[in-house]
Amino acid sequence: MKRAPDEFRLTLLENGLDFITSGLRQLADDESPTAMKYAVLHIAGGIELVFKERLRLCDWRLLFTNPEKADERKFQSGDFFSCGWDSCLERLKENEAIEIDGPATRWLNALFQRRNRLQHFQLADSREALKSLVIRAMNVVLDFLGNHFELEELEPQEDALLEEIRGRIRQLEAFREHRRRQLEARPADNEMRIECPVCGESFLLPDWTVRCEFCFFAATCEEAATRYADDVLGLTAHYCAKEGMDYPVHECRYCENQAMVIDEEGTTICFSCGAESDGSDVRVCPLCGRAADPEGFVGDQCADCFSDYLRQDHT
Repeated sequence: MKRAPDEFRLTLLENGLDFITSGLRQLADDESPTAMKYAVLHIAGGIELVFKERLRLCDWRLLFTNPEKADERKFQSGDFFSCGWDSCLERLKENEAIEIDGPATRWLNALFQRRNRLQHFQLADSREALKSLVIRAMNVVLDFLGNHFELEELEPQEDALLEEIRGRIRQLEAFREHRRRQLEARPADNEMRIECPVCGESFLLPDWTVRCEFCFFAATCEEAATRYADDVLGLTAHYCAKEGMDYPVHECRYCENQAMVIDEEGTTICFSCGAESDGSDVRVCPLCGRAADPEGFVGDQCADCFSDYLRQDHT
């Protein structure tokens, strides 16, 4: 559709791609904290609009918070409350069989956690961490566009924005590969490196105080485990309590620090001692919440809880 010279009008997809492009420009061209803030806000907001455009292609009514009360006049004018991010993904799954899961969900959730923190509190991540996270999230978005849109039918403005996005992602990936090679060639302070909860790169040195060589994130091991659960897995203590779920941070059976995270697949990672496994060497005790040796369980109780039980007077 051709626009009048002075007309300001963006399609939903063009608006989303424009926000993403704006965020990528700020991430690349401006090192100020303000630029980093708006880079995260614009990229996350743009991603949400891209996904909502795919929902609109299914049925415009699904964009409304309550589709049963969808009004076409309000839709055309943009005067309505749209569904949230989680509802958008759920509706894509229910109506179009489009499901975003696994690592893709992790990185999108991590970016949206940063956006939420920025909107309500503050963000202390480094520029390096944000670049690595944006690469991972945007690769999910590019795959989503390629798999669920007819890209050859894009409007010229949309196509131009998408091409700039591809170019800027290539620049970010070149930065990441250069930094990786630098760190891999440098003697490590610790032979063991695990995944960083902030940038997602495997350059975090586990200890009581952890440090990531890639993005300079530093915290106690317990803080790092909480950050991994909250930002990467998207499972906060509040959310788990509300949903009746076990919070994924547990006391490690090896180092006894509250720094072991068990993800949805059952795999484990400890931010204190660096122990990683497929989960076969640990079992969470429902009584004390520790990640214990599965061979020591008696019924549903770990060895420590069973010993405590035997010491009690049951007469």
